[in-house]
Amino acid sequence: MTEPSTREPENRSSAPLGDEAVRRAFERLPHGLAVVAPSGAMRTANAALRELLDLPPGLATCRAALGCRVPTAGRPGAGCGGACVVASALARGEDVVDVPVTLPGGGRALLSAAALDDARRAAVLEVVPIRMARRAAPGVRIEVLGPARVRTAAGRTAGGWLDQRPGQLLRYLVARRGGSAAVDDIAEAIWPDAERTSVNTTRHLVHVLRGLLEPGRAPGRTCASIVSVRGGYALDPAQVTVDADEFAAAAGAALARLAAGDAEARAALEAALALYGGDFLADEPYAEWAQDERERLRALAGRALRALADLAAARNDLGAAGAYLERLALMEPFDSDVHRRLIALSLREGARSRAVRRYRAFADRLEHALGATPEFTLADVLADKAAAPLADPARWAREDEIRRAMG
Repeated sequence: MTEPSTREPENRSSAPLGDEAVRRAFERLPHGLAVVAPSGAMRTANAALRELLDLPPGLATCRAALGCRVPTAGRPGAGCGGACVVASALARGEDVVDVPVTLPGGGRALLSAAALDDARRAAVLEVVPIRMARRAAPGVRIEVLGPARVRTAAGRTAGGWLDQRPGQLLRYLVARRGGSAAVDDIAEAIWPDAERTSVNTTRHLVHVLRGLLEPGRAPGRTCASIVSVRGGYALDPAQVTVDADEFAAAAGAALARLAAGDAEARAALEAALALYGGDFLADEPYAEWAQDERERLRALAGRALRALADLAAARNDLGAAGAYLERLALMEPFDSDVHRRLIALSLREGARSRAVRRYRAFADRLEHALGATPEFTLADVLADKAAAPLADPARWAREDEIRRAMG
């Protein structure tokens, strides 16, 4: 980096930052950015760069901020060393991209620079810590809690090809994530009534789906989202995120916090349930290959709702307890325990008419769907202790442990 001239005044108002929206974007970007004069004087820097380099309020020269020094005998170079990216960009008018450097406070970063205008009166400098540069976000996001939706580099997709065979294949791979799907199993799931489906037909469908998930992939480049595994295919978890996994991780962690007596467990449970947008692959209600995963996630959501209802009842917040149980009743319309507790809450609030209506509605539903009657009567609810606050809301966090103990 060349030494800055002391004769050149630092005029921040001359930095061509554009309108207010551009200035806000400049300030809020997560990577370090600065506008640098040909002398090396920083005209402005965003918050990320000020924090990364611990810049003083009056800014600094680019060379001082990056700790640049030219390598000499017995002393290695630092920062840009003898190859100043700002000077190079302004001298040639060409972008300089991802030059690795060592920062004054330790650690490594990538520097990029480009002239900010045709007259080369200033350059924009980008400083990206290598730890950030390596943490590339997965390229495909799939939402399967509720109707399927996909976000790729081309934007968000709902319907369209998702309702056709490529979308069916994607749903099947999501249901089999964590493992691989054999070609024969894929064919059976996509063409269940076909007498014979060739391996080439299945492979062609995989090829089509790969192109839809990675529309900008260069010809001949390997698809990162769908990988070939031992005669089958699988989604690469490093490149594909699935909302069902995010919900399961959040709900599991929240239930663990509840079991440990964490005071923030309730907030964590509520945050986890906010991720549950509906049943797994709700647009494939009859697909047998989706049932196990659907039941697993539904049960996890049910445990979180039951725990929250218990916590609300224990603090005598009957309205919140009822709201959680009503949501659970929609998920489990034939579950006697849920409806019994809803009726008990109504009685506890003194809403006897509502309790009678709930009981009759539940009885009618059982009769029409199963030809059965409720396992309890209104008199049973009045007589038992179901309306009392439960002493151990964390039992739902330990449900798996309890089931194993019971055999």
